[in-house]
Amino acid sequence: MKKLLILVSLLLCKYSWAQISIQNPEEFEKIKQGVFYVQLGDSTTPHGREMMNAIKSAWNISKIEFVSLANDASLLKPGNLYATVEHNQNTLKFIRESENRGTGVVTISRSAGVNNDYFYLHFWVLKDNYKEGKDLEDKHQKTIARAELYLKSIGTGRIEYSNVNLGSLAFQGDFCNGQPGYIKNIFQQVNNSIANNSTRDLKKDLGSKPELAKLRKDTLYVPNYWYGPGGTMLPDEGEDGAGGKYIRNMLEGYEYPIKLVRRDDLSRMILNAQKPMYYMNYIQSSADKMMAIVNGFTGETLYYFFNDKSYRPKEKDFKKLSDAVGGAN
Repeated sequence: MKKLLILVSLLLCKYSWAQISIQNPEEFEKIKQGVFYVQLGDSTTPHGREMMNAIKSAWNISKIEFVSLANDASLLKPGNLYATVEHNQNTLKFIRESENRGTGVVTISRSAGVNNDYFYLHFWVLKDNYKEGKDLEDKHQKTIARAELYLKSIGTGRIEYSNVNLGSLAFQGDFCNGQPGYIKNIFQQVNNSIANNSTRDLKKDLGSKPELAKLRKDTLYVPNYWYGPGGTMLPDEGEDGAGGKYIRNMLEGYEYPIKLVRRDDLSRMILNAQKPMYYMNYIQSSADKMMAIVNGFTGETLYYFFNDKSYRPKEKDFKKLSDAVGGAN
């Protein structure tokens, strides 16, 4: 007889499933009256200025300032909102019990820890337990919103990212959704949710909204994370390689207008949008897959589904997107 027990420990995060989650609406009115501090880093560089301007264009519910360190004690005041890049790690350990049927002896073996890493933009306020002038700790942070970031090295067995500077060129290169256009849409969604006093929990799938029907004629843009130039995972591989074949097969599941674009080109399209345009937003957060259709002009999510223990998008996922577009009304 064999038994397999799974122990989950170390920083299990309640909101690790969602592309974006919004919570604690009792804080929203105070946030509208306070200052929003975004930890950006150096805003004088070209990429720092571009990120700063993208975020500023997305935020209108409160005063906003950009700082090098959001945990500076002089900035930590009740009612203010803060945005930082953060990392959580869940460690899974497996215990296996094996019983020898002849002797009845039970042998217990333990696996090494298996780490699940989550990177995210964290929007938070101070809890009442924070004492002014003291060092900031996790226990002092109250989450308002969390937006998952897709680190290119997730799933490779090596985590290569240590720079938490939102305004750095490394951030834009290391995170598939770390370029200014995608970040603008994240800040738009948080801004609009607070403005409208609405919350969201995307653990469950989000059914298609009526606007999704426009994609029967409008083009759905898909950022190319996989091959070719533009900061992708396989920059030297062309469309005739394994990555290109994988993408072509995947996109065949979608029956409406669709176009694969470089992720930096899509970021610029979002920043320059003067009317609604739509893109597929795919995120791998540790071992979980999240797929959505987003209006790049407003930042609104029109459709979303989540799969745990699933990595890359597949043809059947694009068939699911296609069915949602066809059924929207």
